[in-house]
Amino acid sequence: MALGADEIEALATATATATATAFQSLRAETATVNTVAVRLPLFWSGNPEVWFTQVESCFATRKVTVQKTQFDYVIQALDNSTADRVQAVILNPSETPYDTLKAALIDAFGKTQAQKDQDILNINGLGDKKPSELLQHMNNLNADPKTLFKALFLAQLPPEVRQILALSDKTDIKELAKEADRIMEVSRLSGSSQVNSTSGFRKSGGRNPDYPKGDQHPVPKSDQQWPLLSGLCKYHSKFGDRARSCLPPCKLHHVSGTGKRPTFSGPGNGTPGRQ
Repeated sequence: MALGADEIEALATATATATATAFQSLRAETATVNTVAVRLPLFWSGNPEVWFTQVESCFATRKVTVQKTQFDYVIQALDNSTADRVQAVILNPSETPYDTLKAALIDAFGKTQAQKDQDILNINGLGDKKPSELLQHMNNLNADPKTLFKALFLAQLPPEVRQILALSDKTDIKELAKEADRIMEVSRLSGSSQVNSTSGFRKSGGRNPDYPKGDQHPVPKSDQQWPLLSGLCKYHSKFGDRARSCLPPCKLHHVSGTGKRPTFSGPGNGTPGRQ
C-alpha cells in the first residue's frame, strides 16, 4: 500500500528527530568519557613550566578549552602546601582563572632566567652525571647564550654594585656596564672624601677644620682613644668592672672598683687603683 504525502512527511520528521536525539546522546557520552579520562599528574614544584606543558597537552587531547574547567583540574592536582601558597588566587578567581593560577604557581615555584644562569655558573664538576647528562642539564637551564654571558659579567662585579644593578630596569649588557662604571666612580669619590675628612680631623687635633677655632668643643683624649661599647659608659668601656666612676645610662652602673656605688660627678678614673 502506497504511503500518502502526509505519511511520508511524518515519517521523515520522526526519522530526523530520532537521529538528532541519538547524536546528542553520543556527544554527551563522549564528553563524559573525556571528562573521566583527564587525569593530571600531581603538581611538580621543582619545574612548574614543564608540568604546565604536560597539563596543556592533556587539555589539548581531551578538547578541554574552558578556563574554569582547566582551573578546576589544576586545583585538584595541588597538594595542601602548594594550594596554601596560592590560596588568594584559588579563593578569588579572576575572569581568566586558569591563566591567573598558572602565572601564580610559576611565580611562586619557578626560577627566573637570571637564577638559572647563576645555577650554571655554580656548577663545579660532573658530580654523579655523565658528560652528556651535564650538557643536557646546562641546556635545560639556558638556551640563550646572551643571558649567560650577562650573568658571567655581573658575577665579576663587586657585590655592592650587583645589588644596585639588580634594581635597574636596564637589560642591555652595555648599558649595565656603563651604569656600573657610574656606581663605582661615585663609590670611589665618596671613599676619597671620607679619607680626606678623617685626615683633616686628625691633623686639627680633633677639631673640625670647617669651623672657626673658637667654636670648637674639644673631645677629651681618652674618649678619642677608647670607643664606647654598646650599653656602657666611657669609664666602663675603658676599665670594665674595675671602673670607679660611671655615667648613666650604663649596664654596669652597680659595679665599681671599691665595691661602692659609682659617683657621677667625678672627672674620671685615671689610672686603675687611683682616684
